[in-house]
Amino acid sequence: AAVTAPYPNLLTIHGIPHLSNFAQKVSRFSRSRIVEITGNRCLQTARNLVIINPFVTEQLHLTPASHRLFSIPNPVAPQFFTAPTPAREPNLVLAIGWVDRLKAHDVFIRALALLKRRGHTVRAMIVGAIPKSDYAAALQQYVRTEQLAVEFIGFIPPEQVADLLRRCTVLVHPSRHENAPMSICEAMTCRTPVIAARVGGVPYLIRDGVSGLLFQSGNASELADKLQDLLENPATRDRLGAAAHLAAAQAHHPDVVAKLTRAAYATVLQSNSPKETHVRD
Repeated sequence: AAVTAPYPNLLTIHGIPHLSNFAQKVSRFSRSRIVEITGNRCLQTARNLVIINPFVTEQLHLTPASHRLFSIPNPVAPQFFTAPTPAREPNLVLAIGWVDRLKAHDVFIRALALLKRRGHTVRAMIVGAIPKSDYAAALQQYVRTEQLAVEFIGFIPPEQVADLLRRCTVLVHPSRHENAPMSICEAMTCRTPVIAARVGGVPYLIRDGVSGLLFQSGNASELADKLQDLLENPATRDRLGAAAHLAAAQAHHPDVVAKLTRAAYATVLQSNSPKETHVRD
C-alpha cells in the first residue's frame, strides 16, 4: 500500500526472502514464497530504499540510477550499551535464534560434540523460540545421545538476552543465511567475541580476525577449531571484543541511526527524484 500510494515513502529491506527460502529448502507453495513474491513486487515499485547492509545492494543489483539509497544500519537498544558488565562465565557459549534449519544449530552442536571428544568441557545455551518440528526434535535428541551440556532456553526478553551476552564467553552464530543479524550486533556492543558463519551480510559486520571470527557455513570442524582457540585464549577474546564494541558504537548506536534516519526522511520529503541524492553513512 505504501509504495503504490501517491505519497512519499521509504522502504527498508531487512532480508532477502529468496535466499532465506533457498537455505531453508522451502517448498514452492508456501507462505514464505508469497512473502518473496510480494517483496519483489514492492521492490519494483519503491524508489526510496533504506539499506541496512551493503550485501543487499550487491545481491539485488541496486544503483542510484534506479533507486535513492540510504545506508542506515540497524540500531542496537540502549541497554546493550549502558548496562553494567558482570563477570564472564568460563566456557559458557551462547547461540541466539529460533530453532530452525536456517539458523543451523545442528552445525553448532556437532561442533560441541567434536570439542567434547577432544576433552573440552563446554556449556552451551540456545536462546530462541522452539517450534514443534522434526528439526527441533532431532536436534534435542542428538544433544541427549551425545550427552552434551546444551540448554534450550526458549524466547526471553531483550534485557535477559543482554545479561546472557555479557555473561557468556563467546557467541556462536552458525546460520546458513543472514543479512544483518541483530544478535551479532548486540554481542559486539557487549564486547562479546563472535564466531559466525561466512554467509550473506555477516562479513560486512565482522572483520575476520579483527572484530570477530568467521568460518565456512556448515563446517562444524572449522567452527570447533575456532571455538577451541577462543576458549583457550582470553587475550584474543579481549582483543576481538574491544574492536567489536568500537565498531558497534560507530555503526549501531541509536543516536547515530536516528540522525541518519531523520536525514533520510528529510531527503525523501524534499525531492521525489531517485537520481538526485545518494546518501551514505
